[in-house]
Amino acid sequence: MAAAVAAGRLGIPLLDPTTVDTAVAALAEAQWGAFQAATPLKRRKSWKKAVPWWTPELSALKVRFRRARKKRRRSAQHEEEFQRERLAFNRAMRTAKRRSWRKFCSGEKQPFGRVYKVLKGRGSNPISTIRGPDGVLISDPEQSVATLLDNFFPDKAAEVSEDATVAAAQESVERQASQFENWCRLSLPDDDDGPFTTFELRREIFQRGGYKAPGPDMIIGRVLKECIDEVEPHLASVTNACRDLGYFPRGWKVEDGVACAKPGKKDYTLMKAYRLLALLCAASKILEGMITSRVSWRAERGSWFHEHAYGFRPDRNKDGAVEELVTRAERAIHRGRVLVAVFFDVDGAFNQSWHPAVLTALQEKGCPPGLFCLISSFLRERQCNLNVNGFSASKLLRLGFPQGGVGPPIYWTTHNNRVAVYVEVGGEALFIGYADDNGFTVEGGPDELGALVELAWLPAYLSP
Repeated sequence: MAAAVAAGRLGIPLLDPTTVDTAVAALAEAQWGAFQAATPLKRRKSWKKAVPWWTPELSALKVRFRRARKKRRRSAQHEEEFQRERLAFNRAMRTAKRRSWRKFCSGEKQPFGRVYKVLKGRGSNPISTIRGPDGVLISDPEQSVATLLDNFFPDKAAEVSEDATVAAAQESVERQASQFENWCRLSLPDDDDGPFTTFELRREIFQRGGYKAPGPDMIIGRVLKECIDEVEPHLASVTNACRDLGYFPRGWKVEDGVACAKPGKKDYTLMKAYRLLALLCAASKILEGMITSRVSWRAERGSWFHEHAYGFRPDRNKDGAVEELVTRAERAIHRGRVLVAVFFDVDGAFNQSWHPAVLTALQEKGCPPGLFCLISSFLRERQCNLNVNGFSASKLLRLGFPQGGVGPPIYWTTHNNRVAVYVEVGGEALFIGYADDNGFTVEGGPDELGALVELAWLPAYLSP
């Protein structure tokens, strides 16, 4: 840190985005240099994982087999002895494996316990080649990676509808978001939403796991915890400068994408069989976490969300969603009526969310100017680098959030809350949702089943 300060890259007034980006780069370099100096690489001793079926008898047979192999290498007259010892060792090894497996199976009382998991297989499927949008296998690995990245994050900011009314609405939303951001920037720095405090900064650093996979800066959370006293003044200066300027540093908007195979898929040549996770810079998570904490506090205090919107909220987990659904069903049964429930998943909820719609949702909820500008800057001009088996692709993102970030869940919930409000205007369909899974329930008489099904499906088609 001292070298960066002496060089004039840290400890200087942060008055514009350029100086903020310089300080962010210097802070990352200083942390990485200190980490390398404090933890030099050590050669790891070779070791072999023990197996449950190995026995002392196998060890003795292995010694005899290796001794016979050495003799055979010296003279061909020991070929018969070598074949005999090899056969004995292989037979004993197969017998030991068989006995160990039988013992393992006999000790399991549940048919769908560990035995089922072993037989089913738990290994992930590595990406080799995928099918393009036309269904044809792509032979070029580099093109496969680029196609996969384009599938996760389409190039178009938003498809302009052929319907003139919808196209006009899209244009209106874009204009509304832009005009509100311009107004917010005239109000910076936002005095009503004070500077980030030392308590907020330390809380975000210490409440996060210290061994999460690192992002482009290669810094894990444990490093920030260990050097908190040295990092805190510089990190506080940078984050508060970001707040005053309404600017999220460019270096913190670069993410390393990891394509993870979804378990249980039949065909791993399809792009939908993979989920893209974002590995972010450690310091960016701190700023993102402080922004999210303030937005979350305002959201819960101001009742931004529907009471039956579960997930990504304090005390609103999946158990609450299940309990609410069961309560509605039991109430309908008690009344001698039927309950129709329809659930649908929002495809690409995180990867393909339209930024102007998210920002206007925050505006409608009364998001303060400082936080609004920070979130807008956070979403704008993000870069994703995807590397698979040595082949890489990179692109600037115009849609979506980083899946793995701290803030995107609450931004999505704010945007998705419109669905609940829109559906329940008529008062017949009731909303229930968890994360990006939305559902609607309709209660009625047994003779109204057909009409109820149609009524329950209608919100799924009309939801914005």
